[in-house]
Amino acid sequence: MRRRQMICECTAFLIAMMILTSTCFAADTAGQTAGKNTDPADAFADQILDLGKEYGFMSAGTAEFQVKNGDRSVNFLWPEDISAHRDGILFTDVHDYDGDDQDELLVLRRQRGMVNVKTGDWVYAQERSDYIFEMYEYSQEKKECALSGRFIAGVFDEFNLFMARNGAGIFRRDNDGKSEIIVETFKEEQDHPHVICLMRLGYNGKNFNNASGFRYGALFWGDQNVQFQQFKTLEAYGLLSSNSSMDDAVEVIAAADKEADEAVSSALEKGLADLGLARLDAKDDKADDSKEEADKSDESKADADKAEDNKTNLDALMKHSGLGGYKAAEGTLTPLGYIGCQLNSSKKADEGYTSVKMERISYTTDPDGADRPKLETAE
Repeated sequence: MRRRQMICECTAFLIAMMILTSTCFAADTAGQTAGKNTDPADAFADQILDLGKEYGFMSAGTAEFQVKNGDRSVNFLWPEDISAHRDGILFTDVHDYDGDDQDELLVLRRQRGMVNVKTGDWVYAQERSDYIFEMYEYSQEKKECALSGRFIAGVFDEFNLFMARNGAGIFRRDNDGKSEIIVETFKEEQDHPHVICLMRLGYNGKNFNNASGFRYGALFWGDQNVQFQQFKTLEAYGLLSSNSSMDDAVEVIAAADKEADEAVSSALEKGLADLGLARLDAKDDKADDSKEEADKSDESKADADKAEDNKTNLDALMKHSGLGGYKAAEGTLTPLGYIGCQLNSSKKADEGYTSVKMERISYTTDPDGADRPKLETAE
């Protein structure tokens, strides 16, 4: 009898221990699951990887290659490996954009134009790319990040036989706890004047806001062809780099026959100042005062190195600028991304082909596990 009782007691003890172990394991597993994204940086990294699986990453790097002239004189036939990775995520940036002392995740991805544009006046929807800006916020309560805002800009950046060069540079301006996204697009054709657009985009914690911008350049041949035009409606943000008529979307602030005209140059300076920028003159030996400020402060060597890297990257980005580069009137600038293509006059092409140089640059770091193709010179 006593033996049976002992067996029952041992069995009960073992069952109790198994239940306790199972409960602890379940609690520990639940804790691990619940704590998976307790770190916002981890949550943002996971979000980037998920978006990468959905949209892919643009290839990044520099390539010089021959591209075949198409059936129509306006077109090129791109190599398959170049065409296959022209869309997707260009860059991601984890930064406090709304000044609440909490980082947000900015994602810029590019896709073939999906938004209809008004045809006519040399505007063709197939020449447009959608630059989609998305902002993600991290929720401490839900332990996850979610899309909070989206803004789509339309850039006419398709490169063809009429082009000499085009490009789009994106950078961030930080000043006094406020961060803004700046986008410069430009297009220069072989037998046509150039067009430069600058736009600013803010974020208030709920959506993108405070959009403003202008178009500048020798927009056409003829009298009063050099113009400074202020953006007036949202339609203007869908026609960046287009040299077509935008009468309803912009207001002409100044017009002249030459770029040296004081009325036009003054309007340009004021337009840049409104965006917190100034032109980078040839005598300027730096595009930003980041390193100077780092040297004056007690920041660590790592921070000083980071500031130096930022300056180097910013100088490189500004060399691509249609206006010769910018500096912050106040605050600092940080490069984010660049997409550009130009005729490569230094390389002779075979008959029926044209030599081009293409660059796609992400100045931010992809998270571990991101699968970004490399843009490189074709063999």
